[in-house]
Amino acid sequence: MTLPARIAARLPVSYGWVILVVATAIHLVSYPGQSVVIAVYNPSLRAALGLSHGDLAGIYMLATLIAGGTVLLTGAAIDRFGVRSVSIVAVVSMLGACILMSSVSSVLTLFAAFLLLRVVGHGGLPMVADNAVAMWFNRRLGIVTGIKNLAIAGCIGIVPALNMWLVKRYGWRTAFTVQGVFFAVTVLPMIGLLLRNRPADVGETIDGGIEAAVTIVEPPAAADSTAGAALRTRACWLIILFSGLSGVMWAGIVFHIMPLFESRGLTGAEVATTLAAYGICLALSQFFGGFVADRLSLPLLLTLSQGMTAVGCFCLLQMSSMSFAVAFAVAAGAGGGLGAITVAAVWPRYYGRRHLGKIRSFGIAAMVIGSSVSPYLFGLAYDAWNSFDWPLTILAILCVILTAFMPLTTAPKVRYIAP
Repeated sequence: MTLPARIAARLPVSYGWVILVVATAIHLVSYPGQSVVIAVYNPSLRAALGLSHGDLAGIYMLATLIAGGTVLLTGAAIDRFGVRSVSIVAVVSMLGACILMSSVSSVLTLFAAFLLLRVVGHGGLPMVADNAVAMWFNRRLGIVTGIKNLAIAGCIGIVPALNMWLVKRYGWRTAFTVQGVFFAVTVLPMIGLLLRNRPADVGETIDGGIEAAVTIVEPPAAADSTAGAALRTRACWLIILFSGLSGVMWAGIVFHIMPLFESRGLTGAEVATTLAAYGICLALSQFFGGFVADRLSLPLLLTLSQGMTAVGCFCLLQMSSMSFAVAFAVAAGAGGGLGAITVAAVWPRYYGRRHLGKIRSFGIAAMVIGSSVSPYLFGLAYDAWNSFDWPLTILAILCVILTAFMPLTTAPKVRYIAP
């Protein structure tokens, strides 16, 4: 009998709650590959390699575009080999990416480091973590995902500041190595000892066999959809667009957040304050969003999320003081958190779990691709006009347009049974 089976038999609650802790740790490992952390190292990388804002963003864009294509392969691997095996490979790969990043000496090695960081950090690890939770929970999926994302979002105000301290104290190369080693030493043992693919592996059923006392407005899918069948539904494509635009906004703004704020007369300290406020709002909205995702209409929540994101964009366009920066943090943080929770609930409830890795990878790929293009376009705009007004204006308009379409993300009426 395996160790998890013994633990599961003695726990007073479902073993899914243990999976939740492990999945949260796996998601945290993705931070070195996220734009919010990479942005801390951008000044050092530009100085070390003599790159402009546009040059660095162009390398980042190419690496992220390629990484977006690999997300589909990651989803297929999860469906075939399970989250446990894929997560082990992903964490080891993140260690290798951090070590490679610490030894960057040319444009070629920078591209290779960016590519591996984005393949693992922006696509692989978050998808593994979300799939792990979705395999163990259904009726409580919203609140459980909210708890996980509360911890992830709460670190947005901490992790960049910690990286700034590491860079200042030990240099940017050592800082990246420290990150990789720390995550490998702490998370790999958790995966090997505790993580299992499905409830049946420890003698349980989904939701621990306990009927949750909540009413889900959008009922679970009656049958598992194939990836191809999912792509033939309207909701799937709207959620893909929603995910892609989320990547555009997050990466474009965060990757250039230092020059963006400086161009509006704000300081680096005010950047840190804004990110902290954003992280708090993101965390709170994901936590409370978990409750409402189990009770309210998912299309309604997606509409509210996209609308708040649009408000955040307009706040950035008008930003001339710290009050607008805080307004952006509140609107964009609340909208982003609610959207992340809702999308996490939509995929398994609309399309089932048998091919969840492949189906979820469509949205992740769109997000990765969106996050690759926007930093480059923002960088070109800054190099050309010393301003981010044009890309911010276009982004705000796109957010408004997509908000109008979000009520159409209703559950598919026809269920396609997977072979």
